[in-house]
Amino acid sequence: MRFSRYLILSATLLPIFAVQAERVVLPVAIFAVGANQSLWATEIRATNQTGGDLMIHIVDFVGTSAALRFAPGDYVIPAGQTRSFGAYNLVSEALTGCFALECSVGFGNSAFGAFVIDLDLGVSIEAAILTGTSAGLPRGGVGGAGLPCNVWEGGYLVDAPEGEGCVQGAGPLLENTGDFRAPTTPMALGWLHTQPSRRTNVTFYNPDPVEASVTLTVTSADGAASANQAINVPAHAIMQLNDIFSAPPFDAVRSHNGTVTAAASATIISSTRLYAIGWVISNQNNTVTISQPR
Repeated sequence: MRFSRYLILSATLLPIFAVQAERVVLPVAIFAVGANQSLWATEIRATNQTGGDLMIHIVDFVGTSAALRFAPGDYVIPAGQTRSFGAYNLVSEALTGCFALECSVGFGNSAFGAFVIDLDLGVSIEAAILTGTSAGLPRGGVGGAGLPCNVWEGGYLVDAPEGEGCVQGAGPLLENTGDFRAPTTPMALGWLHTQPSRRTNVTFYNPDPVEASVTLTVTSADGAASANQAINVPAHAIMQLNDIFSAPPFDAVRSHNGTVTAAASATIISSTRLYAIGWVISNQNNTVTISQPR
């Protein structure tokens, strides 16, 4: 009897372990029309490599539009399986097809940003940034029922015959994206492109409830030329600089590189937590190279 009591008492002293999670920031285009008739969307895939069901937890969205009605959500990834989502589908579990302002996407309501995701250990996540053309995309959407695109086309709704207006192109993968960088911690983007045949965009994601004071410093391939710019990113919002080498101050880096090289890199420091990413996009066909922070 004494031995039984000892077993019961010892069991009450055992520690209880919570399920651990990994925090990642995942930049996405929910639906976006860009330069040169480009059309952008995102497919997200979560893979469970274990023998038990696990979850991904969408805890925040830092993005362009309050009209998205974002709500946190938890999604089960069954054991040994891969589950696919269009970025549109992760805005809210309750979202059945309508943004707050329009029932389906069109030229007037591009939306992009970054999901903040907690992954149960054993789940990996990747995002394909899909590129297509906006030629022929319907300009309306107000009051329309909307037909869903497949998840591998972004998952959003569009007022058009089935299959039209959805992104048909492929694109590069984002993986191992990591968390926001702590305030004043330098972040590097190692792959920028100075030649005018490509446009280089840099996006900044501020998850904090205060404005971020950001310094972006860009350096030429040989390290001999650099330029910097101070940027204020609003609280819990994003800001994107487009085609940075086409105008001051960073056109000086393009001029220094000349036609000898296209390589440039950037260092970013912020007063708040921050995530940043670079997009090098062809002006000929809108294919894209992604420069992830390191």
